[in-house]
Amino acid sequence: MPATTPESWTSLEIVKLAASTLTPIALAIFGFWLNRYLKRIEHFQWASQKAVEKRLDVYSKLAPLLNDLYCYFDYIGEWKWKPPTDALALKRSIDREFYVNAPLFSRQFRENYEAFIDLYFVPGPLNEYDASAKLRTDISHRKKLITKTEISWEEDWNQYFCAPEVATNREDVVASYWKLMNAFAIELGVELNQKS
Repeated sequence: MPATTPESWTSLEIVKLAASTLTPIALAIFGFWLNRYLKRIEHFQWASQKAVEKRLDVYSKLAPLLNDLYCYFDYIGEWKWKPPTDALALKRSIDREFYVNAPLFSRQFRENYEAFIDLYFVPGPLNEYDASAKLRTDISHRKKLITKTEISWEEDWNQYFCAPEVATNREDVVASYWKLMNAFAIELGVELNQKS
């Protein structure tokens, strides 16, 4: 057996001392890193929860308005008693609520919203600041249906409608509404099992 020298014991003792000192330091560093990582996850979950809560708030405001717009364009419910200016005012309210909150939603949802609005309205000319959007719906059909009620058609309403060749058909109106509502449900983490 080889004889041990004081230098080898010293090296061994130094390694033992270094290991016993570095282990708690390594554990402290790992614990600090793990704590920061867990805090980051907790913050991300909190922020995600707040974003979903805000989206739910936006949904609770927009869904009834979108439904009213859909009903007007699909000839459902009380549309006969509403002048076209109501539909335009509804669009402005919906746009304001949507665009204020647009950063909370995905690009896909924003595209679905814009496609929905484009099917329902023709925007006013960009260089005319007082020009209003026009409703993309069949004016002759509306006139015919309204004359069957106690309300009479007012001729100045004609200016709020697009040319007949640009009007959106009812199938596209329905499809775009349900596509938008499905996209809304996805943004909320829910799967909508309605018309798609």
